[in-house]
Amino acid sequence: MLLNIEKKLRLLKRKNRKAFKAGNLNNALSLISNDYDFFTVSDSDSIIPPDLITKLLPYLFRQDKLGFVQALNKINPSQNSYLAKTMSFNLELHYKRYIMPRQKYGVIMFHGHGALILTKAWKEVRGFPEIVSEDRGFSTRLRKHNYYGLLENKCICYEDYPSTYRHYRRRTEKWLRGTLEFLFKEYPDFFLSKNISWFEKRDVFVSIMVPCIQTTG
Repeated sequence: MLLNIEKKLRLLKRKNRKAFKAGNLNNALSLISNDYDFFTVSDSDSIIPPDLITKLLPYLFRQDKLGFVQALNKINPSQNSYLAKTMSFNLELHYKRYIMPRQKYGVIMFHGHGALILTKAWKEVRGFPEIVSEDRGFSTRLRKHNYYGLLENKCICYEDYPSTYRHYRRRTEKWLRGTLEFLFKEYPDFFLSKNISWFEKRDVFVSIMVPCIQTTG
C-alpha cells in the first residue's frame, strides 16, 4: 500500500524561499495547474478527512463563480498541551459566531488550508499574492473577479493550536504584521473595485481593524 501511495506523490523543491508560503504554492501550481481542475492546500499540522474532496467538490461544479469551498477547522483533539486544551474553544467560536454569519452578510475568506480551490479561479487572479496573509489577499482578489467563497461546516479539518505562550505570541505577531501588510498592499484595490458591494468592503475592513486594535490595545 505504501508503494502505491508513493507512486502518486510528487515532491517539488525550489532553489530559493522567495515569498515563503505564497511563493511556494505559486511555484508548485505553475508546474502542475494545467493537469488539475482543482486543488487543496494543507499546512504541516493539518489533518484532513478522507472524504474532504468528495464532500466539497460538488459545490464547485454546481455553483457558477464559486472560487473555493472552505471546510470547518477545529483544534486537534489529541494535543496534550494545557494551553491548547484551554484555548481551543476560540477557534470553534470564531467559526460559529463570526465566520458563519459572514456567509450571508460579508465575505467568506480562504483560511490558508482546509479548502478546495478552483484552479481556473487561481489562474484568473494570477495566483496567490506574495504577502504574509496570502489567504486573505487571495480571497479579496477573487471577489474583485466576481468569485466568492463558501463555508461547508459539515466537513471538518483539524489543526494544531500553539502549544506554548511563546508560540502563541509569535503566531499573533505574524498575523498582525500580515494584516497590516494586506491593509496597505491589497485592500486599496479591493476598496476601489466597482464589482464589490459597500457592505463587503466594510466587512473586510472591520475584520482587519478589530484584531489589530485588540492586539495593540
